[in-house]
Amino acid sequence: MPHDHEDSPGGIPSGLDRRSFLRLGGAAVGTAALASSSAAAAVTRYDITFSRSVNVVEEYGVDPTGSERVDDVLQEHIEDDTLLIFPEGEYRFEGKLAEYGMDRLGFYGDGDVRFVAPDGFNDMLIDYNMIGEILVEGITLDMTAPNTVTGIDIDAKYRAVVEDVTYEGRGVHEDTGTTSAFGMSMKNDDAVGIIRNVSVEEGGALGHYEGGNGRIGVYVGPKNEGTVRIENTTLADFPNNCVYASKTPGNVEVVDCTFRNNNVASVRISGEGSFVKNSTFLIDLDQYDGPTDGMDYSFNTRGIWLEQGSFDFPGGAVIEGCDITVVDTRSCSGAIALAGSAKETTIRDTEIRVDTDSTNAIRRKPPNDYAPLTVDNVTITGSADGGQAILLWEADGSVVKNSCLYVPGTNRDGVRALEASNCTVENTNISAGGIRVREDNTTVSTADLTEIDACPVSSVDRKELLIESVGDEGAVDFEATVSGDVERGPLAEDYDQIDGSTVLGHVAGGGKDSFMFTGDLTDFDVTFGDYSDVRVSVDGEEQLWATGKKLEIRSVGDEKAVNFEATVDGSVERGDLAEPYDDISGGTIEGHVANGGVDTFRFTGDLTNFDVTYGDSADVAVLVDGEQVSWGTSHRLLVESVGDEGAVDFTATVSGEAWRGDLAEDYDYVSGDTIEGHVAAGKADSYRFTGELTDFSVTFGDKRDVRASVDGDTI
Repeated sequence: MPHDHEDSPGGIPSGLDRRSFLRLGGAAVGTAALASSSAAAAVTRYDITFSRSVNVVEEYGVDPTGSERVDDVLQEHIEDDTLLIFPEGEYRFEGKLAEYGMDRLGFYGDGDVRFVAPDGFNDMLIDYNMIGEILVEGITLDMTAPNTVTGIDIDAKYRAVVEDVTYEGRGVHEDTGTTSAFGMSMKNDDAVGIIRNVSVEEGGALGHYEGGNGRIGVYVGPKNEGTVRIENTTLADFPNNCVYASKTPGNVEVVDCTFRNNNVASVRISGEGSFVKNSTFLIDLDQYDGPTDGMDYSFNTRGIWLEQGSFDFPGGAVIEGCDITVVDTRSCSGAIALAGSAKETTIRDTEIRVDTDSTNAIRRKPPNDYAPLTVDNVTITGSADGGQAILLWEADGSVVKNSCLYVPGTNRDGVRALEASNCTVENTNISAGGIRVREDNTTVSTADLTEIDACPVSSVDRKELLIESVGDEGAVDFEATVSGDVERGPLAEDYDQIDGSTVLGHVAGGGKDSFMFTGDLTDFDVTFGDYSDVRVSVDGEEQLWATGKKLEIRSVGDEKAVNFEATVDGSVERGDLAEPYDDISGGTIEGHVANGGVDTFRFTGDLTNFDVTYGDSADVAVLVDGEQVSWGTSHRLLVESVGDEGAVDFTATVSGEAWRGDLAEDYDYVSGDTIEGHVAAGKADSYRFTGELTDFSVTFGDKRDVRASVDGDTI
């Protein structure tokens, strides 16, 4: 919301709105000098310090409307050691931005910023090689034009951060050799590259492997010597590996990520220093809606694949706290698969569910060298027939312990040791439709095994979704979707249905349904009935965004900022447009909007009060569930001239507080509980007030020439 802040509280620099200032300040040092009208002083974001920042629209004349190309203008003007600020808008590219050997450069999107790739494009849009430090933040890469693919490639010496980047459009191109979404290579062993809060929901066409030239999600290759960390990121539908990082001497860290339907592997890593933690994997082609050509060959939808080709990296990769679900696929050699080149690996605190027949949950192929596998505190379930939950093929010295395998499918074995010596299975529950521990040309040491036809709800942290009927009579049908997997909880009914990651259910008359799930609750819809008749909670915390009323505070003034205070008689939480500086205490919100900006909140109960504490009440509108409402307990006083000629002066007194309305004039006087105004022929003044109107008097003119009303009722 850029605007002139001369009247704004807080000393925000001219040319930078409060929302943008605070957004930058949350990760920056020295942003007080950042301005849009000219180059500003040093700015630090995510430990990268730029000597200056530049608003590219005002400083370089870049077009933010999508009418003119911007890459040529940017390429001409970009200077080293600069944070480029892109105001909200659409930026049309016809070529890529590329440079070799710069010290540092940053791209920062302030608001809804879209970089639009041209029709037919198949190249990186941002491509910087041997740069010292680089930041790319707050940008949507728009490749929705037909036959269009793009990406970001970074080769950095010290630090790289890709933060809050979204792709729109499916990554499909007619050429052989499709540009990857990200490439990242850190050139020193102490260098760190971060890809965080990124979303690519339509990576490509699953069958377009293209002989190894298909689109990759994140490629980390042999030239990487540092650490690449991928965090809190969603990647789906990539045809040629999603995270392809198995042939790098550096470290690869995958944390808190979500992967869905990726060919070859969702994550492909190798050895020591690399790990996958607290991440969710889903393989379910019923949830894939992209092109299906090419899926009859070169198709293998592993969740995690450990391999390193001909490279001789030390072992030690770890998979920990993950949730992997294989529901429906044409081919999957293992939810977790280890190639012959993979070395010593540990899988722990992880849950795997496999419903696809003859698919291993964990598959260890014969290793090239001694490379034992440790499986510790792992739960494996699912309805698959045939095959084994765990295959240890020549995996000498491997251990399965503290785990639970419930695999009741026909002829499905628990643990199969194939020509693998000195293997141990201990302190583990195994209930299998086939052989619990199959020994082929070997003997397995077993101890403290149980056989119970169930496993704990999860060896990974699962969340409880509770749907409660809170209406007096009304029944509610609902649909809830999560980002991981979901299963019935103790309160689910027989008629409740689960379709992949979506629950379809019904509650009424105080009834409750419960479900257990991984990931996040991403969507909730009432398909029959009223939202007010249902409460949704996750692990006991009410999800107001799902069922609560939506409160919108909109700036409708031309320039001035407004501080406000809103009170509800129920619960309230931030909405998707609330800012960090908006404060919630109990049922009261204190916030700020200006120049077309919007703050949103979710609440239960009723909006009981709304006050403007700074600025003009005419500059703000209040909406509940999309409908403009009277401001809490305030009222509207309208004073209209109804005479042909005579002007009228008047005074009004209220029992609460009065302030200007949308029709008040500058010369009207409003202070505390008193209004002094003037209307002439055909004119009207309006005011807002709390309490009651206690007095209205005409001090000049004829009272027959004026009509006063409160909330539409003439007084």
